[in-house]
Amino acid sequence: MFASNEEDTVTAVEILEQQLELEREAHEILPGKFEACSFSIGYVRQPVYACRTCASPDKDPSGMCYSCSIACHGDHDLLELFVKRDFRCDCGVQGKFNGAACKLESRLKEGEANGENNYDHNFYGRFCWCDQNYDPDTEETTMFQCVICQDWFHDNCIGQIPPQDDFDEFICRTCTAKHPFVIIPRNPHFILGLSKSSENITRIIHQDSKEKEKKRDASELEDLEKEDAKKGKLDEGAADVDVVGEAADVDVVVEAADVGVVVKVADVDVVAKTADVDLVVEGADVDEAADVDVVVGAAECRAEYAIGGGVGLFLKEGWRTGLCRCSKCAKSFADNHVEFLLQEEKTYEPEEDEDAGMSLHDGGLKQLQRMDRVQALEGLTAYNKMAEQVKSFLQTFKDSGRTVTKEDVTKFFEDKLNERNSRK
Repeated sequence: MFASNEEDTVTAVEILEQQLELEREAHEILPGKFEACSFSIGYVRQPVYACRTCASPDKDPSGMCYSCSIACHGDHDLLELFVKRDFRCDCGVQGKFNGAACKLESRLKEGEANGENNYDHNFYGRFCWCDQNYDPDTEETTMFQCVICQDWFHDNCIGQIPPQDDFDEFICRTCTAKHPFVIIPRNPHFILGLSKSSENITRIIHQDSKEKEKKRDASELEDLEKEDAKKGKLDEGAADVDVVGEAADVDVVVEAADVGVVVKVADVDVVAKTADVDLVVEGADVDEAADVDVVVGAAECRAEYAIGGGVGLFLKEGWRTGLCRCSKCAKSFADNHVEFLLQEEKTYEPEEDEDAGMSLHDGGLKQLQRMDRVQALEGLTAYNKMAEQVKSFLQTFKDSGRTVTKEDVTKFFEDKLNERNSRK
C-alpha cells in the first residue's frame, strides 16, 4: 500500500479502511471455521473446489473441501465448483493434487482412494452443454445449476427463461429426457420450458391454474409428443394409438384429443388422451381374454412419461411436494438413483466461525482473554513495545515530509528481525 510516487500514495487512514473492507469481504466469503477437513465424514453433499496451482485439471481432476481450500490451498489459483453431491475431499489423497499433502488430516488419508467420487467436466474447468471454460472475471452471462446433474448452464444456452423471481431451482433438458418422471404437467410448482429435441427453449408454460393453461398452452405438450414419439401404430377402432413396447412392463400411449385416461393392466401401462380430465378405468373385464388384474389407483401417476421434445423445468418453492410418488414413479426414482429429489437435501457446512465478523484488532483482544494471565501480560508488553517502535519509525517521515515506501517498511522489519536474532 506504500508507493514511491504521488499518484500511488495512500494515507494510513486509507490503509486501515482497506483492511476493514478486506475483513468484511472475508467474512462473507469464508464464514465458517476451517480447522477440520470433511474427509472423515465420508461422501457428502458439500461445497467443492479445484486447484489449478497443484495440478492441471485436464490431467488430474480433483476436488477439496472448504477447509482445505483455505488451510492447504489458501494462496493458490482455485476454481469454485459450488455444491457437489456424494463427494469426499481429495486433498492429501494419493494420486491427487500432484501429491500435495493435507495439512489438516494427512494420517487419516494415507493409503486411501476416493473411488466413489464422480468427476464431470466441471472439474476440468468446463461447464454447460457448450463445454466452455469458466472465468469469473470475464463471464457476463447468468448461469443456472441443474438440481440433478449439478452442471451449470448459461442462460443463452438454455434459451427462453421465466423471470428469476418466478422459480428457485432448475432441471436441464438432458436430465428430464433421462428421467421423464420428474415432468409433472398441470402442477403449479413446475414451469415448463419447451423446445425441439436439444435446441434452446422457445416456449414457457406457466402452470398457474388449469384455466390459464387451457388458454395459453393447451396444445404444446400434445404437439411435442406427436412430433418426437416413437411411431408404432396399433389399430384400435377409430383411435390412433402409438405403441411404445410390446411385452410386460411396457408403456402404450393412446392419443385422441386431450383427456388423460390411465389404465394399468398387469404390468402394462396404457395412457389415453382425450379432453381435460384424468379417468381411471377399473375392473378385471378390461381384458377378459388375458384374465389379468387391473391395478387400482393407476391414476395417481401424474408424471409425463411419454412427452416428446426437449423440456427444461423451472422449479418453484416447495416443488418436491409436486413430484409423483405412485408405485411406478417410486420405482423409477429408485432404479435411477435419484431418490434425493424426493426430500430436501442436507449440505455439509463447516461450523460457523464466531470470530469471522470481527476485525483483526477485536479478534486479537478476544484471543488474548483466552490466554494464560502470564502469557497475556507478556504478549501485551511485546505488542506495546513494537507499537512504540513503529510510531517512532513513522514519526521520522512525518517530520521530514517524506513518503513511506514499501522498501522503507520492508527494511524496518528486516532490521528488527536481525536485532532479535543477534540477541539469541
